Amino acid sequence: MRKIGLLFLGIISLGNIVLGQTIQVWNDKNENISNQTLLMEDEFVMWIENTGVTSLDVVCQITDLILPPESDGIAPCWGGICASIENPLTINLPYTIGTYTTIAAGQINTEDAHYLYFSNNSTGYSKMQLKYFPQNNPDDYTLLIFEKGTSSNDNITNAIFSAYPNPADDYITINYNIENYSNSQFVIYNILGTEIKKENLQNNSNKLNVDISDLNSGVYFYTLIADKKIINTKKLIVK
Repeated sequence: MRKIGLLFLGIISLGNIVLGQTIQVWNDKNENISNQTLLMEDEFVMWIENTGVTSLDVVCQITDLILPPESDGIAPCWGGICASIENPLTINLPYTIGTYTTIAAGQINTEDAHYLYFSNNSTGYSKMQLKYFPQNNPDDYTLLIFEKGTSSNDNITNAIFSAYPNPADDYITINYNIENYSNSQFVIYNILGTEIKKENLQNNSNKLNVDISDLNSGVYFYTLIADKKIINTKKLIVK
C-alpha cells in the first residue's frame, strides 16, 4: 500500500481542526455532520449533542464568513439569540453568538442551532465557519463549514465532500459534488498514512456507500483526490 507520511504529518499538525469530540453536531435527518464541509443552504437546522459526563455551557462562534455582494446577509442562531448580520459585513471575527447554552450530560439540544441565509438567489461564493466548544475548554471544539458557489480566490468550484455516519462501524455514505472535476477518487488512510481503501467517484452521481466493516476500531482519514490533486482530507472514526 502506498505511503503518504509527509501528508499525514501535516494533517496531524493541523489536528486542532478535527479534535473536538465532546460536542457532536447532527442534522435534522439524524446524521452526524461534525467537522464536515456542507452545502450552504438558505435555511439549515443543527442538533448539538453533549457526549460528556458533565453538563456543559456550549459557546457558538463564527470564525470565518464570506458573503457575495448580492446577498442581504445571514442570521445564525444559538441559545435563543439570532445574530442578524447584514451585508456588507462589518463584524469582527471570531464573533460569538449570544453567550452560551447549557446542555446536560448525554443530552441533545434540538431547538437553538440553525441559520437563515438571505442569498437573493446569488450564485456567488459564500462561506460560513461555525465553531462549537465548551466555555471552560475552548480547545475541545467542533467545526462546521458551509460553502456555496465559486471562490474568487482560485476560481475553482468548491467540492462538497462529507461522510456519515461519523463515527461509524459497518459502512459510511459519502456525499460529494465534483461536477467541475474529473478522474476523482475517495481514499481512506490509516493514522500512519497507509492507503486502506480507494473508490472511484462518478461525476454524474453524488453519493457513494463504502463498506468499512473490515476496518479495526480507531482513527482514519478520508481524502478526496481530483485531477491528481488532494482537494480535501477529513477525519473518520471507526467504532
